[in-house]
Amino acid sequence: MKRLMLLLIAAAMGLGALAAVVGPAHAEAAVSSGTAGGKRDLPYQARVKAFDHFISHVSTVPANAGDEVELYLRERVRPGFQGRARHKQPRAVLFIPGSATASVPAFDLPFQDYSWMAFLARRGLDAFAVDLTGYGRSPRPQMDDPCNVGPPAQQSLLVPNPLPSTCAPNYPFRLGTTQSELDEIDAAVDYIRELRGVERVSLVGWSLGGHRAGLYAALHPDKVDRLVLFAPNYSRTSPSGPPATLPLPGFPTAIRTKAAQVNWPGVSCEGQVDPAVRDPLWESVLDNDPVGASWGPDDGVMRFPATTQWGWNATTAGQVTAATLIIRGDLDTTISPTTVTQLYDDLATSDKQLVTVPCASHFMIWESQRDVLHALSADWLTARPGVPSKARGGK
Repeated sequence: MKRLMLLLIAAAMGLGALAAVVGPAHAEAAVSSGTAGGKRDLPYQARVKAFDHFISHVSTVPANAGDEVELYLRERVRPGFQGRARHKQPRAVLFIPGSATASVPAFDLPFQDYSWMAFLARRGLDAFAVDLTGYGRSPRPQMDDPCNVGPPAQQSLLVPNPLPSTCAPNYPFRLGTTQSELDEIDAAVDYIRELRGVERVSLVGWSLGGHRAGLYAALHPDKVDRLVLFAPNYSRTSPSGPPATLPLPGFPTAIRTKAAQVNWPGVSCEGQVDPAVRDPLWESVLDNDPVGASWGPDDGVMRFPATTQWGWNATTAGQVTAATLIIRGDLDTTISPTTVTQLYDDLATSDKQLVTVPCASHFMIWESQRDVLHALSADWLTARPGVPSKARGGK
């Protein structure tokens, strides 16, 4: 494997003393976590413009297949940069969220310097983020019926509001599928390509979004520029095709309480999380789900879809030719080091790096080490064609 030296410049990132580590399989960025995120309030986020788009799409989700829908697409870009791709600077990037959290609270949190999208926009990228069906401001077929929440232990959280008692699902199936999600990502990519006049769009995927982004890149190499996979889901032995019958039995809707969303696992370093982020995070979740905000306890619930996944395995990873950066936190209790190492090994591209960030979890986007995540991704995504890709300061 490629050996990588990662040297992050402390003064540039405001994170204290850093150390460089050399390793054969990955690079570990050793970063002091003594500065809490709540103590930084950078004005650039307010100066980066935000636009909301809605993409016309014919749904392939089993619950509303054939319906014309509008998928929500968020954009963050520096003033005057919207047309920069037409001046031969193709720097558009699409964020793809994970299994539960919608795009805005995940990637464009309106609190201090937490917006990953705004950071990339400040670095000259035109950053977009899509809500797939069942998330955020995109359609949520069958999800407004509280009887379609499951399993029963989750549904009990909705008694007595809005349910007088638990009930059988009126739509007893999972919602989205890998194919419907690939179709929606393709619609978003084509929309951005047309809007910005670019041939290729870079992709950023978090968790299950890494599965979605990586598989899309494998199937559409002509449309993808570069990849950043943060804590990506992956299984070498995942089935290559869908189940024999779709949709799969189950429930279309899952829910999460505020306590579960803002107190995530993998936090053990001093200063790893600034408690001040928790309320703004939950407020953003509810702003993007007014129905969920009215359900359950006084502080509402977060709704997200139950989906059926397949195809992101050794075969498809072996088809990825886009330059790929994989990032994980060393305290990640969701995705194991073995998983990301296997993905790194299986990727076909020779332009790839794997970086482990200390004192960071699966939810680094809302932690003090988000600065490292932002900087590494920006450097990777803005690498010039013909110049070997590297993380910040890497060799």
